[in-house]
Amino acid sequence: MTGKEFTDFYNPERVAKIMESLGFRITKIDFPEHERSVDLIADRRDAKLLVKVTPRFSTRRRDCSELKRVAELLNTDALVITDRYNRDEIPQDVAYIRGRIGMVSFATLVSILRGGKVLAYEFNGVLYVKVDGAKLRELRVKRGLSVNALSKLVGVSAKAIHEYEQGVMDMRVEVAERFAEIFGDEFEEAIKGVDIFKFRIRMGSERRVSNYIPQVQNGRSVLVKKAAEYGFEVDAFDHLPSDVLVRIGEVRAFFSFLSKGISEQQALKKCTENVKLAKEFEGKAVVVAEEVTSDVAKELEGIGDVFRFNQIDNVLKELAREARR
Repeated sequence: MTGKEFTDFYNPERVAKIMESLGFRITKIDFPEHERSVDLIADRRDAKLLVKVTPRFSTRRRDCSELKRVAELLNTDALVITDRYNRDEIPQDVAYIRGRIGMVSFATLVSILRGGKVLAYEFNGVLYVKVDGAKLRELRVKRGLSVNALSKLVGVSAKAIHEYEQGVMDMRVEVAERFAEIFGDEFEEAIKGVDIFKFRIRMGSERRVSNYIPQVQNGRSVLVKKAAEYGFEVDAFDHLPSDVLVRIGEVRAFFSFLSKGISEQQALKKCTENVKLAKEFEGKAVVVAEEVTSDVAKELEGIGDVFRFNQIDNVLKELAREARR
């Protein structure tokens, strides 16, 4: 496979078509042109996902680390279609799980389209399978085994057997192999597939804080500081059409900043994509401009509310009041 053919697999357009075939409504995010944090938003009755498509997903890349932060701030899950996570190659039919982010290869996505299932997931270097607890208990009872007897055969605690059967703990792959030795092919009926569109591991419920550190004092840094003072959850981004996202309760606002000298074409593209993102998450699209020509202002009519930098305080006050209603 040539480098170009390899890259073509990780084209957002191809992934969008597959996910549409899986019943998702797709919204494409086309700004910025390169190194976007989010390529697609996939929405289905039972799941809503931010989707990133890239041959390699690395925690060292800023656009990739931003995906994690935007998923947390929007309280949604993210799916990355990728061949590698850092230095690890992601095997077919295996998902890598990192908090709200799930990662699978393009080949795995195609397999799901054809009726296949993800058999295991990797978390912190360990492979797990999901087990149907009721089916596992049925197999144990059918063999006339007590919880204690089965625990000794498998080499895990009786507490672990209880937790497997109650569906509160997933099973390491090496443990599942020992169960398979005892129950034979029947054990396959107790293995559940991993739903990559809904299943995530969430660690705790601590309030998140921005890790955006402004390098210069500008409108964006002022907004981040003031939003935090008003009690908003806030973060700033370089690889989204939204430069700053703020949230308080159920109120969300997506801010696009237009700096001096930005072309009319770029301004319209950025603001249009910001509106798409805000609409998908029932938020308010806001444009903050250093200066706007009359031609651009006319074009921006209906594409979010437009404010000057010196009006940021008033915008935040109104959002805070809206959250209290």
